Amino acid sequence: MNEQREQEAASIAAGEAQVATLLRLAGKAPALSEDELRPAREAAREVWRGQVRRRTARRRQVWAAGTLAAGVVAAIAVTWWVSKPVAPAAPITVASLELRTGGVTVEPSPATTATSGAAPALLAGTVLTSGPDGRAALRLAGGASVRLDGGSRVRIASPVSLALERGALYVDSGALPGGIEIETPLGRVTDLGTQFEVRLAPAGASALQLRLRVREGEVRVDTGRATHRAEAGSELLLAADGSAHRAAVAADDPAWQWAARAAPAPDIDGRTLAFFLDRETRELGLRWRLVEPRPEQSPGDVVLHGSVAGLTPEEAIEVVLTGSGLRSERTGGELLVSVAPR
Repeated sequence: MNEQREQEAASIAAGEAQVATLLRLAGKAPALSEDELRPAREAAREVWRGQVRRRTARRRQVWAAGTLAAGVVAAIAVTWWVSKPVAPAAPITVASLELRTGGVTVEPSPATTATSGAAPALLAGTVLTSGPDGRAALRLAGGASVRLDGGSRVRIASPVSLALERGALYVDSGALPGGIEIETPLGRVTDLGTQFEVRLAPAGASALQLRLRVREGEVRVDTGRATHRAEAGSELLLAADGSAHRAAVAADDPAWQWAARAAPAPDIDGRTLAFFLDRETRELGLRWRLVEPRPEQSPGDVVLHGSVAGLTPEEAIEVVLTGSGLRSERTGGELLVSVAPR
């Protein structure tokens, strides 16, 4: 407002100066009294005030138009940014389906793979359901091997976490750092580099119980009310009421056979006999030992060729050892390997 008043005063003063100049150019005129000059001066002052107001209004209109145009541009930019399509995130592969036998459904269907013969890829949120005769083997992206028993249902949440809704899972996480997590209706199961089984079994008309068997390493179960630990060679049975019971289970107990038979066959072509025996005896919960070594050749020097696809670990061991001129005998928790008689 002060600036506007100063502009009006300056304009009026300039106008009065111009009038004075015109009067001088016109020459002398009869002198007028102050009363006679006052109306003329007031009329001139009002004219100049009107002109100043019009110029100020025009400047305001120009400024407002500029501001409006800038707002329109900003609105267009915001609208474009909001409406700009966002590319959907690429699906995350969390596991691969290595083996599926009997009745097993996968939802959604496994993603196709670019490499012919490669295991189908499974995405986060995939649900696997097995019928009474169905079994499946998965390889999580984190590296753990997971087996699904008959009559089971599991959801894969991430490369290191699953949710077991019914049935049983067998996990071989080996020496992976951090292990994996399995959510169940009765608690969260976490491990650190182990072999173990988690099974949900009916405990009556409507109740459930959780059975945890540990073959190697250590596993923890957090029920929300208590935390339980189970070590290698032990079985932990948790009831819905929170009660816990423990028992012993050997690494080569027949109860583990379903998991070994659900394991995918190893690729032995170009591998050594020692590698093959290490892998297959681990699936059976055994240790192997060469009782009659060959002076000229050790299992670490024997290179295998061919395939054992479609064979159980027991069958594969028999076939490979026979082809290598060896035989085996199972005693307790050991597999004794010796030279076959000629």
